[in-house]
Amino acid sequence: MNRKGNIAGLAILFIIAALAGYAGWRMRAGNADSCQLCARPLHARSKVTGLLEGKRKTFCCPACALTAHRQLREKVRILQLTDYATDTPLDPAAAFIVKGSNVNHCVHGHAPLDRDHQPSAMDFDRCSPSLIAFRNERDAMEFIHNHGGRLERFSDLAASYQN
Repeated sequence: MNRKGNIAGLAILFIIAALAGYAGWRMRAGNADSCQLCARPLHARSKVTGLLEGKRKTFCCPACALTAHRQLREKVRILQLTDYATDTPLDPAAAFIVKGSNVNHCVHGHAPLDRDHQPSAMDFDRCSPSLIAFRNERDAMEFIHNHGGRLERFSDLAASYQN
């Protein structure tokens, strides 16, 4: 009976150690469905792939990826954007960006409330103003017509965030 108890105890310890190891690995690896910087959900039409601290990371939007430099003092090298119009990979060197439209997949809900339960102003949100990438200028201009914002080349915008 003692031997069976020892085996059962060892099996339980092994299971606990395996679960703890898996939980630690998941926390370190991050959730594949969320931004690896801000932990907000990834959006198919705005996700970004880049290099941060020498590691490949997936970000929820171009704004989140570019503000990493200001917050972490680490430059982010953008490897791939997503074309909003077609949900396909987009080379950053060829991208147009609409900045500041009324579309921002990352910001939801209401403003935080102050202690008097009144909406308080937010001074900073890493995903604002929205930055939405397009492969061609025509699609970007149509988007601006419907949602506002202004057109910029991604390369010019990225350079301004790295300063």
